[in-house]
Amino acid sequence: MKNIVLLKGKFQYDVVNRFIDYIEKGFYKLGYETRIIEFSNFDSEEKKNEYIYKLLTFIDNDTQFVFLFNLIMNNVLKGFTKIYDKLNFLTVGFLVDSTILHYDRVKNISDKDVLFCMDENHIDIAKLYTKNVYFSPHGGCEARTKISIDSCKRNKPIVFAGTYENSNEIFNDWKYYDETTRKNMLEILELGMSSKELYLENIVIDFLKSRFEFEDMMESGGYQIFTEIDRYIRMKRREDIINSLINKGLKVECYGKGWENFGLADKLDVKGSVSFSYILHLMQKSKVFLDCTPSYKKGGHERIFSSMLNGSVCFTDRNIYLGKEFKENKEILFYDYDNLNESIDRLIDILDNDSKRIEIAQDGQKKALENHTWENRAKFIVDKINEIKL
Repeated sequence: MKNIVLLKGKFQYDVVNRFIDYIEKGFYKLGYETRIIEFSNFDSEEKKNEYIYKLLTFIDNDTQFVFLFNLIMNNVLKGFTKIYDKLNFLTVGFLVDSTILHYDRVKNISDKDVLFCMDENHIDIAKLYTKNVYFSPHGGCEARTKISIDSCKRNKPIVFAGTYENSNEIFNDWKYYDETTRKNMLEILELGMSSKELYLENIVIDFLKSRFEFEDMMESGGYQIFTEIDRYIRMKRREDIINSLINKGLKVECYGKGWENFGLADKLDVKGSVSFSYILHLMQKSKVFLDCTPSYKKGGHERIFSSMLNGSVCFTDRNIYLGKEFKENKEILFYDYDNLNESIDRLIDILDNDSKRIEIAQDGQKKALENHTWENRAKFIVDKINEIKL
């Protein structure tokens, strides 16, 4: 029986290890033996070698591929050159966020590797290093227990889960950059805030290429420009949508770090940080789940699909990919940053009309179950691997 080896490890967000659990079930249902190995921090060279050799005992001639979210451990694996070449296994990476954030790993992939990016706009950088790059959005996750869409237990009008930082404080910290860098950041920021189609990553790439040797700039820390601007835009957009909801008289339950520092925190129901499992539970109890992912223009984040799978109406920023996948006002609700008042008026109409809200939630859930689970992604990945010639 063919097998697939999956790696868990230490990620910035532990939710990524939960994704492994969900996608592993998809591979298993496709008839593969699945083998999961978990890495922790390496406190010594000896410990690192111990983990690597343990991993290599999981790999044999029947291994279809080794699956790595965010290419975790790929650089270390390639360091064991003799063993790596002898086993000749395929590594399949799946980036759960921007390619730039994982530049140090992406630049070391080869044409033996296959990489999936969660936004079509993320592909350009990866294609500098391998031809085998494909688009696949996140999959959604269902809670272990079920609550019906029309249940009286679904008693939270609007829920949001995500961290908060003050955008003005982020912006003010840019004064510590040199004058040229700060000027470049301001130019990129203006383009990033105004574009409805181009992802910030593509704007940064084009900007850097027009003025510098791209790889030299990246090697010297150019990716930090991206991370800082992306951080600002995400927080600014969170402020925009939350403030607009408050101004319309709506109260939002906010889960995550930092919301106690929000300017109108007294108008929110601030709850603090919770586990990923609890967020899925919240999606089952919320009528509307607010998503704010302005960084993604042609892709899909887990929160969108998970909220649908768990019976919430998803209220998210307009997105080219999602606009093709879902029927607006029938399976999903979009908001536009240049017309938030009108977008929120539509939301209020839905909150005031239980039958319409339930209909949207049911149709969105059906579409997500059909096309947007991690099991769907597992099948897409296996089909793509079998299709391409390496």
